[in-house]
Amino acid sequence: MTPVFRYGHARARLLVAWRNRALSLKAIAFGLVGVVNTAVDYCVFLLARAAFDSSAATLAAYAVGLIPFVTIRSAVATFYARKDTATPVKASLTGLTVNVLLKVLLMGSLAQIGLALATAVGAWINLLLVLGFAVRAGYLDLDKALMRSLVKFVVCGVVLSAAFWLAARFAAIEFAQMKTFRDEITLVWLIAVGAFVYGVTVLLLFGRGWIFSLVRDRQAPRQAL
Repeated sequence: MTPVFRYGHARARLLVAWRNRALSLKAIAFGLVGVVNTAVDYCVFLLARAAFDSSAATLAAYAVGLIPFVTIRSAVATFYARKDTATPVKASLTGLTVNVLLKVLLMGSLAQIGLALATAVGAWINLLLVLGFAVRAGYLDLDKALMRSLVKFVVCGVVLSAAFWLAARFAAIEFAQMKTFRDEITLVWLIAVGAFVYGVTVLLLFGRGWIFSLVRDRQAPRQAL
C-alpha cells in the first residue's frame, strides 16, 4: 500500500467517522427526549400500581444514565477515527472505578437501587471525561449551531414534560370511574399524547429540513467512499 493511498484511505475513514457521528447526534437529539420521558412515564405507571415498589425506583435510577448510555458510542468515535484507543479507555476505567466504589457504598443502604444509581453515575463520568478530552484536543467544536440545537433540545424536553403532566391530570379525572384496565388505558393515553406533542415540537423547532437531513447524512458516508 503506497503512502498516498494510505493517506487517502485514512482521510476517507475520518470523514466517514465524522459524518456518522453527526448522524448519530441528530438521531439521538431526535429520539432522546422521547426515550427519557417514556422511561420516566413508565416509572410513574409502575409507582402507581406498586405503591413505590423498589423495581420502579430501580428503573428511575437507571433512567438517570440514559443519556450517557446512548451517546457514549458517538462520543468515542472521534478518537477511534484517529486510532486513539487509549483516551476512551482512560475515561472508561475512571467511570468504572467510580461505579464500583459507589456500588460498595450504596448497596447496603439502597440495595439494588444503589447499584443502578452507581451505574448511571459511572456512565455520566465516562461521557463527561470523553467530551472533555475531545474539547481539549480540538476534536469537538462547541459552535453556535450546536449550542442552538441544545437549547432547542431542552425546550423540547420542557414542553413534553408539561404535556405529560397535563395529560396525567386529565387522565386522573376522566378515567377515575373506570373499573378495569384504567392504568393500561392511562398509559396508552400518555404515550399517544407524548408522541403527538413531541412530533409537533420537533417539527416546529427544528423544521422539516433538519428531519430530512437525517436521511441525507446517512447516504453521505457511502458517497465519500
